[in-house]
Amino acid sequence: LHRGPAAPVVFERLDDLSKSSDPAVKFYSGRVNYHAKFRCAKTGGRVTLDLGDIAVTAKVKVNGVDAGGVCFAPYRLDVTKFAKEGENDIEVEVYNTWVNRLVGDSGKSDRPTWTSIRCCDARHPLAKSGLLGPVRIVVE
Repeated sequence: LHRGPAAPVVFERLDDLSKSSDPAVKFYSGRVNYHAKFRCAKTGGRVTLDLGDIAVTAKVKVNGVDAGGVCFAPYRLDVTKFAKEGENDIEVEVYNTWVNRLVGDSGKSDRPTWTSIRCCDARHPLAKSGLLGPVRIVVE
């Protein structure tokens, strides 16, 4: 059963999804995909992708190749062997927790999600969600 937005949502800047005015985004639980391009004037040194802040885990592809994942701060990956001189493509898949979905569904009479442990209700604060950034490419 799909409980996210009916169609893909495009954001112009990185933001905490839990602050959205759209309930389908605000209470979303699952995977969020981010895509961008970056230019690299590679000089033979190390290239690091610094994701800034994420909530909660992320998997990264650079130029279509799996570059690894992060689940603890600092959210950085060495992408030297995946980056090339010139334009590069980056894909980041961020996975959040189920908490916001449980909070969003808690006030519904036909509650579609539940757990055997009552961890949260409609008054529970929402957890940060998504790629919050700032994202930086560091070439050393």
